[in-house]
Amino acid sequence: MCVDFNRGLELPLPKNIFCEANEFKSNYFGIVGDDFVGLKPSFVALEDSVIKRGDLLFVDKNNKGAKFVSFVDGRVYRIVRGEKRRFISYQFEGEASPYPYTLSSNYNRLSIDKRGYIVNDLIDSGLWISLRERPFDKIANPEKLPDGIFVLLRDTRPYSLDYNSIINSNLNYIKVGLRVLSFLTDGFLYAFKDRNLSIDIELPNLKIFDIAGKHPSALVGTLINRFYPLNRGRRIWYIDYQDVIAIGKLYMDGIVDRRKIVSFCSELNNKGYLLYDHSHIGEEFSKYIDDPDYRVIAGTPLFGRSIDPDTPYINRYLNTISILKEAKERKFMGWLMPGKDRFSVKNVFISKILGSRINFDTSLNGSYRPMLPTGSYENVSQLDIPITYFLRGLLTGDIELCEKLGVLDFGEEDMAVFNFVSIGKIDYSIALRKILDEIESEL
Repeated sequence: MCVDFNRGLELPLPKNIFCEANEFKSNYFGIVGDDFVGLKPSFVALEDSVIKRGDLLFVDKNNKGAKFVSFVDGRVYRIVRGEKRRFISYQFEGEASPYPYTLSSNYNRLSIDKRGYIVNDLIDSGLWISLRERPFDKIANPEKLPDGIFVLLRDTRPYSLDYNSIINSNLNYIKVGLRVLSFLTDGFLYAFKDRNLSIDIELPNLKIFDIAGKHPSALVGTLINRFYPLNRGRRIWYIDYQDVIAIGKLYMDGIVDRRKIVSFCSELNNKGYLLYDHSHIGEEFSKYIDDPDYRVIAGTPLFGRSIDPDTPYINRYLNTISILKEAKERKFMGWLMPGKDRFSVKNVFISKILGSRINFDTSLNGSYRPMLPTGSYENVSQLDIPITYFLRGLLTGDIELCEKLGVLDFGEEDMAVFNFVSIGKIDYSIALRKILDEIESEL
């Protein structure tokens, strides 16, 4: 089935970043608390503990499936906490490498009856944290089966990788990963891919969709809203294509390989590198952390985590590191200038005609003000809801209205396009999380 999403946001930033052949080497790693919604760690390996590949580092107190497993031979050297003992980061060092894992059940003998073995293998190998669930966007709970699983084989984010090349070079692993995932639900396995990508596989519960459109047509919130809207009684798990590859390697080769490709992007450098989960961003890029003229983001210019000295590590779920210049001065005459180097979704600048290069920085291009319905939200929305009413409901805390309009479909990143085009410079992601937390507390 082919589905074209209309409208959307297309920033004049590079995409389909090419991956370098060389591996990005790092012996320092860190698991950052803000990358995981609602994570409450119970530490097994404490500071100065010696760890080996396959050792348990810590678990989530509220989810037995959220086991964080070492892929290095080394030691834990620092656990960082903030105010009221809030978990900031878990830092460890050592030599990382793929390692063998003995499966509970042979791949060729897998069936729906072997679901428990699959779940245990994914948990004990540390790959279960690849699966997240909506509503609430937490690590999937293995005790509650989903109504379906969404597999994301596209990426429309700014600075995204050349995902079709990565998938084509790992196609056998993708097929194996899809078959394994198909046993984790009694519902359908939904695979969303680019129409130029061909995957020759047939599974009883697999549905493949060819998707086209601008950002955010590849985000899971957009897809859930279109194909399987949620309520309090529904549950969807979802997973990224590079994590599907890792599951494929586990069952095809019998190894736990925690490497993935991450794009490192700035106005001067756009490259992809192969590195391990939770890796330190390296000396070449960490020099920007203490530079007041730059901001380093574990994520894209639209959404991510600002990197500081306590969290200089890649994001577990976002395969991009972005470096933006800090905007310290206001531009003279601002919106009254022709704007050959400025961007607007309203096409009010001459840059739209000239097609000139635009170097984005951290400027909000305005001050905070009340929400103004100017049509900008509708221009970028791909959702089947009256988006202005929905966003207003978030700001006013109207839980009943937000539930009717599908708030359970979304996570913070789904609001990023609306944050970007907001004339009032409003962060709807914060308002969304507040609503979701209030709904979850009622369950």
